[in-house]
Amino acid sequence: MKKKSKGARLGNGKSARVSLDSKGEEKRNTSFPIVGIGASAGGLEAFEQFFSQVPPDSGIAFILVSHLDPGIRHR
Repeated sequence: MKKKSKGARLGNGKSARVSLDSKGEEKRNTSFPIVGIGASAGGLEAFEQFFSQVPPDSGIAFILVSHLDPGIRHR
């Protein structure tokens, strides 16, 4: 029997993947991939271009690391 899966919301607001095992019983998986992306100073445009192509419900957590130019005052 082929496993089926669907998205579900847990009571705590987190998303979970629900799949059916070989007996047809639901199994929840609350794990998700985490992706780290780094960019040099000026990489904000690359981040924006990348995320404009990523579906908002991808189920992936992203960590962004950007180098800031020490010669520029940042907020």
